[in-house]
Order: sequence, then C-alpha cells, then structure tokens
Amino acid sequence: YYKDQEMTKQSIKDGWLHTQDLGYMDQDGFLYIVERKQHMIISGGENIYPKEVEDVLCCHPKILETAVFGVPDKIWGQNVCAAVVLKQAATMSEEEVIDYCRSNIASFKKPKKVIFLSKLPRNEVRKVLRTELKKMI
Repeated sequence: YYKDQEMTKQSIKDGWLHTQDLGYMDQDGFLYIVERKQHMIISGGENIYPKEVEDVLCCHPKILETAVFGVPDKIWGQNVCAAVVLKQAATMSEEEVIDYCRSNIASFKKPKKVIFLSKLPRNEVRKVLRTELKKMI
C-alpha cells in the first residue's frame, strides 16, 4: 500500500500478497474477481456480494447508478442497504426498489433500506465512498 507500511506488512504473508479480493476460476482457467472481501455483506449467515445486487438494480430503467453496502444489525449481523441515483426526471419509492429486487434476486439479498441521492460520494479516483454512505443511514 502506497505510503502505508502497516497495511503492506499485513497484506504480505509467507511471500504472498493477500489482496482481499474475492473471486473464482472457471473450468477454462479464467480468473474472475467478484468483490473486495471488506465489502461483502454477511446477513443471517449468508454471503451477499454488493456487486450482484448493484448489477440487478442497474438493470432497472429508472436507475442511473447505485452502491450497495452493509450496516450492522443486532439480529442478522448486517442488513443490505442501497444508495440509488435515479435517471433525470425519474421517480421511485423505497418500496418500488425493494419490490424490484424481490422479483429479480434471492429475497435475503434485497435491500432492507434504500436512500436516494443526487450523486454517489466518490474519492479522487472515482471509487464510491461506502464509509460515507454508511454514515447516512
């Protein structure tokens, strides 16, 4: 990690760089990166990849972009939350977003909470600042 010796030290073990990326290799040997381990949501013992939920949401004709993240929950461990940016002049309710997810992905993956934003908070390299989104809940 650039200018972060402690994080660099933590990520190198036995000469291997542990990136904390989650992925899989298909039968042809192609490697697919699915998600960062730190972004994975664990709710009721189920692993939920934010990108999977984001991909479903972005297929909705009224949604421009979205970011999915987990927030602590005393019963489930974490709950799925979605920050949604709608296309210009589009309107949707929180329930419409949740119902759309319910129809397109497993029920345990659907957001429990939806917030609507005019734009997603991003850093200098355009990565979504999920920590900022969590503060909004």
